Amino acid sequence: MSQITRIALCGPPGAGKSTVRRISEHLAGELDLVVHHLRLADPLYHAQGEIYRLSGRPLADTGLQDGRLLNLLGVEMRRINPNVLADHARTRLVGIGQLLDSQPGRHAVICDDMRPPDASFMRELGFAFVEVGVPRDTAVQRRLLRGDMTLGAPDDPNELGLESLEFMARLDNGGSLDDLTASVRAFWNSVLV
Repeated sequence: MSQITRIALCGPPGAGKSTVRRISEHLAGELDLVVHHLRLADPLYHAQGEIYRLSGRPLADTGLQDGRLLNLLGVEMRRINPNVLADHARTRLVGIGQLLDSQPGRHAVICDDMRPPDASFMRELGFAFVEVGVPRDTAVQRRLLRGDMTLGAPDDPNELGLESLEFMARLDNGGSLDDLTASVRAFWNSVLV
């Protein structure tokens, strides 16, 4: 029998959501936990890659972020199909569920790229929300350091509404990586009792 915890990490771009996921993966052995990554925005990244390819500038790294383009794609793809990301999430969860049938134990499905417009269907899919907090200036600096090609606007429709979400926990990422690791470890120890 599998025990499954579904967590959506929330925060502005550059808050450290993916870092929290990677720390969770690193701590998985210590916690006797199997971590599965749900990358909600895969359809947006595929579209970004195709646009760059068609523009004659194919991306060598599919993880690169053109914030302005991703924001535009998020708005327009949701306009065309309001369920585009929900459908992707459901399909991925079916695949993860099939994996769980063969792997009893404790599992966590972590989404590290949820945006406020996705909160409703993510809640319906059983995800609890965890805020990753960071000062705004720090988030911008981190986005520049990770090599974002352009920065999306903080008032973009994809980013608005974070303050209205209910969080089960808040992880402060304004300090050192060791501080964040200790917070992530404490979080999982409190969840996995």
